[in-house]
Amino acid sequence: MTTSPETPSEPNRVGLLESAFTFSPIDAVCEAVVAAVTIDAEILIERRGDRYRWSFASRNDIFALLDKAAKFLGIHEAHLLVGFRTLDDGTYVLHDDRVGFEPCDEWALITFAVPSTTAEVAEQIRARLTEKPGP
Repeated sequence: MTTSPETPSEPNRVGLLESAFTFSPIDAVCEAVVAAVTIDAEILIERRGDRYRWSFASRNDIFALLDKAAKFLGIHEAHLLVGFRTLDDGTYVLHDDRVGFEPCDEWALITFAVPSTTAEVAEQIRARLTEKPGP
């Protein structure tokens, strides 16, 4: 994987991106969001039971979403294929097209402080989304 000068490659960025596609413990999502806000402060957070997932979001166009994902991974956008879905309000978010859609209980577009700590991210998520026990 090649890196761009704008975003230095982080060793675990691919691993952090997993929690964008799979509902995960809040700690994993917070770790990913701390890295993601260096690219864009507005992040989609979805909750299902006591698990969460995150995504970059773009109200403008799908290419802006592609650009954010490429910067996050530290690669040129020409080397990346991004699956996406559209929220009811027309916002584009990341989606793994290879698996079926798992609906959430609730979601919010949250603008995080830059930089943020995992504790600050968790506090904002819990303030916006009601954590409930899983099934």
